Amino acid sequence: MAAILSKQRAETLSSVLYPDDRTYEGKELRLKQQHFFVSATIQVCACACVCACPDTCKCMCVCVCVRVCTCACVCVHVHG
Repeated sequence: MAAILSKQRAETLSSVLYPDDRTYEGKELRLKQQHFFVSATIQVCACACVCACPDTCKCMCVCVCVRVCTCACVCVHVHG
């Protein structure tokens, strides 16, 4: 009985984390998940970058982070 419940929980979790993206709703959920994780990653990287810089170069550090993120987005778009 415990094994069946464990399997059901795993299947439920998998269906949420890895939606079937053959449907519009699945594609929409996948896009929202990707946006969330990319946004969180960029925020962590930007915060680490800004926090590591002295006060005099924080503006330049933010510019570099934006440039890196922009280049990464272009590479992903071009190379898929």
